[in-house]
Amino acid sequence: MLALAGLFSFASNQSLPPASELMIRSGQLSSLKYLTPVRGSKSVRLQLIDGSWFQYSSKAGDIDTVYRALQRNEGELLKVGYAYGFSGSPVGDERQFYNVLSLQIGSQTIKSYQQIEDAWKSDYQLAVIVGKGLLIASALLVLFGGVLRFRGQ
Repeated sequence: MLALAGLFSFASNQSLPPASELMIRSGQLSSLKYLTPVRGSKSVRLQLIDGSWFQYSSKAGDIDTVYRALQRNEGELLKVGYAYGFSGSPVGDERQFYNVLSLQIGSQTIKSYQQIEDAWKSDYQLAVIVGKGLLIASALLVLFGGVLRFRGQ
């Protein structure tokens, strides 16, 4: 339990890159896939016509709305905000997936940086609460385990 509490505490200390580091890539949508793993968070993977790959995580909020907007896109220009070092790649996959930090289709903003940042912060707050709960539960188990052992002797 202490390890889990530490894991949740570590997760809660991560944050998005600042808005000043945001880069914008523009292009038409080439590929779109909605991933719903058995465990873990959902994500939408999209590729622009220039070959760049992006991932929109359910942690960023309203993933179904974002996916539907991308599905309905009929060749309009996408503007994807991302940060260079804020990316990942699936195990065994050479592609680099940049995390979507803002998304615009044509002139319509689907998700702003501020909306995504707020969703990530909300998710981190939940991780802090769970981490503190696990820490308290671990302390109580140790305390009551010692009391019961002492009474048994």
